[in-house]
Amino acid sequence: MDLVTNADTAFRRLGPEHFDEAHHLVVEATGWLNAKGICQWPRPVPAETYRERHERGENHGYFVKGQLAVVMSLGTSFPDRWQDHDPGGEYRWLATMASSRQVSRRGLGRAALEAAEDHLCQRGVAYIYLDCVEGNGFLPRFYTEAGYTRLESCEVRPALVMHLFRKHL
Repeated sequence: MDLVTNADTAFRRLGPEHFDEAHHLVVEATGWLNAKGICQWPRPVPAETYRERHERGENHGYFVKGQLAVVMSLGTSFPDRWQDHDPGGEYRWLATMASSRQVSRRGLGRAALEAAEDHLCQRGVAYIYLDCVEGNGFLPRFYTEAGYTRLESCEVRPALVMHLFRKHL
């Protein structure tokens, strides 16, 4: 079911026909992030892993005028490193959010995030969690400005700090 935020945009679960394009956006975004010093993913999410999420119905897209602009995974698995914060209730874990380079810097990442939050809230989901790298500060700033609260930080390896964020919907 689409969640239409206005006449030109829609947020929805991705179908089988979207897999290749969605994974391509993830690969493209990984290269761009790494080139900017934001090593959220040192390598793109493997196609097999992304396909497993796709088949479980976790991959969603934000469409603008019918074109896939932003992808993200909304799952229920919680990374082991953050188990002290596992809510045990109705939540989703946001992973692998990526915007098409063709539409970057137009505010569509934020619009897609808000559409995902609305989508989840309408389905009774209370919280959304995610983690991101410190990198150059871009990602933590992006999520903080979107209303997410930083719960904890940890160094996962030398010079790589991850932050756990949560937002009540």
